[in-house]
Amino acid sequence: MYKYIYIYIYIYIYIYIYIYYIFFFFVFVFQNLNVVFSFRWWAKDLDVSSNLPFTRDRIVECYFWALGVYFEPQYSRWITAKLAALGTIIDDIYDAYGTIEELNLFTIAIDRLGTSK
Repeated sequence: MYKYIYIYIYIYIYIYIYIYYIFFFFVFVFQNLNVVFSFRWWAKDLDVSSNLPFTRDRIVECYFWALGVYFEPQYSRWITAKLAALGTIIDDIYDAYGTIEELNLFTIAIDRLGTSK
């Protein structure tokens, strides 16, 4: 009886590792589907690369940045990633595209967003 105890322990450890790998696989698939659906929204619906060709298209980098900030799954990483990507687009508009007059008007418009009367 005691000489077979190691076989039982080995079987239990093997089953535990197998269940862990199945769980890890499902979490990995869920994360990839989340990335695919959000990237599809960015690439197809907004079509940033053709509508604004002068901007940097960095939705994946913004997602990994948000993943580092909000590592727990209950927080919305995609809202943070989208806001960071929109901030990048606004920065590129300031840096590469606008003239001084246009940027002054754009700054006034963005300042009005933050005020409440």
